Amino acid sequence: MLGPVRIIVDGTDVTPTGTRARTLLAALMSEPGTPVPTSRLIGDLWGSRPPRDAPGQLMSHVSRLRRRLAEAGDAAPAVVHRHKAYLLAIEAGQLDADLFTDLVGRGRSELAHGRATEAHRLLVRALVLWRGDAFTGVPLHGRLGEQKRHLQQAHTAALALRVEAEQELRPFPDLTHLNAPFTATSKSRSSRTPATSPAPRAADRPETPRRAGADDQQPVIRLLGRPRIRREAEEVRAGSPGQAAVLAMLADRPGAPVATDELIDGLWGEQPPGSAMAIIRNYVSRLRPLLRHARTPGIADILVHHAGAYTLHVAPKAVDVPLVTTRAREASAALSAGDPARARELAAAGLALWTGRALVGVPGPFADQRRLALHEELTRLQVLHAEAGIDLGLVEDAVASLTTLSAEHPLHEAVAALLMRALFLAGRRDDALAHHAFTARILGEELGVDPGDALTSIRDRITAAASEPRPSSRKRRQLDSRP
Repeated sequence: MLGPVRIIVDGTDVTPTGTRARTLLAALMSEPGTPVPTSRLIGDLWGSRPPRDAPGQLMSHVSRLRRRLAEAGDAAPAVVHRHKAYLLAIEAGQLDADLFTDLVGRGRSELAHGRATEAHRLLVRALVLWRGDAFTGVPLHGRLGEQKRHLQQAHTAALALRVEAEQELRPFPDLTHLNAPFTATSKSRSSRTPATSPAPRAADRPETPRRAGADDQQPVIRLLGRPRIRREAEEVRAGSPGQAAVLAMLADRPGAPVATDELIDGLWGEQPPGSAMAIIRNYVSRLRPLLRHARTPGIADILVHHAGAYTLHVAPKAVDVPLVTTRAREASAALSAGDPARARELAAAGLALWTGRALVGVPGPFADQRRLALHEELTRLQVLHAEAGIDLGLVEDAVASLTTLSAEHPLHEAVAALLMRALFLAGRRDDALAHHAFTARILGEELGVDPGDALTSIRDRITAAASEPRPSSRKRRQLDSRP
């Protein structure tokens, strides 16, 4: 169910080929061992407008499904007819969705009890079960569509829990020091390093002049850590967890209307309290005085309610999340344009905005999903910072940071490929190849896949240099061109 709908018996795939038959199988699997009324199955197959002969067509699809399952012999589950209902004789524990739910529940419990290592192991096992969107290849009507939504939300929550376990295993580092080299006005240098000279050591490298776009802008609203609001010379907490969640949803789209229904869904999901509207209004009224000084010039009210939606009138640069996304985009563009000094400067400025795990203490489905995306943005910035460092000759610094990053993300192939490149350029060819072997093993064990093109390409380049005791300048230049 966690991907294309399939049923495998003793290694034999007996999934029916017809779309209706697969939909019938999905409907029966959604309630394993439980009689499903024919009226409900008809709704699952045809929605609100079934054909007149729907009961007869349903019987025909059941017969085809039975014949297909019979190809697996006696071990195949039976489709049993009960009074105006059909039942798939299969135990709940045999379904990937149930195994996933059990693993996530156990992982959540382990994390709550402070056992992050075991929690991470269980959550990785759970996430490996996913092979794509739930119920792929099946037209969804009614309850099947609802169940798919439940499963996708559970998948997002599991990803967020895995990120939380990873942060528990490796406490969030202090990144503010990365911006230090760019806070002072640099001195201009008239000489340039000849192209044929070895890359200068970090201590000998001239400082990069400051340019517009890498200034020390201090956002008014901080979400990359525990949500806080800057008021003049001090920062204050954004209020209760629910109030912080509302602020996060509004600040994530500065200047754009966010419907009240979206705020309710993002905070409580499918089980909001009866007084949800009143609670949202209360949170907004408490946020207004905290945010008043941050409003966009010319706007009388920073938080405006109109047509069932709220709009937070602040500039994107006043919120750290849009600002960090901008820094990552600018750093990537600078690296692609052949300006690694500029790219490293911008990436460092973006990393310095992080004060901890994103949206600390903020509840709700929105925060769970957004936290995951922001964690990926952090990883992207760290990769850009290290890659620019490699291009600048700061290879040892890159090896150190990428080794830590690879330990946190052992399945991240881009990180692994970049670490291999840095190790090779540092003269550690054997370590680079060993890391490829380690990553290939982890990918096979955890995901059941082989390394991708980037890892394979850089391994082949490193292997081609095996006849030389240390990388020559020519080989270094070859590895410097990204795969």
